[in-house]
Amino acid sequence: MTPQPFKGELPASIFQPDEVKARNWWATLTEPEQEERIYDLTQVLEFYGIDLPDSDERWMMACWENEFA
Repeated sequence: MTPQPFKGELPASIFQPDEVKARNWWATLTEPEQEERIYDLTQVLEFYGIDLPDSDERWMMACWENEFA
């Protein structure tokens, strides 16, 4: 079967920078969900000896990358 050409429009979200996507995703989480993700990521980073993010912004990006990378 030959691939069909794409018909229609691409979703606007694919053109957003990662930081915008991360902010939008982070805003949908409750504070306990954010804290849980930070805690879980802390465990992984410490296990591998990786420095922890040093700001809320960097934690948000690190959690987003962990979730979607």
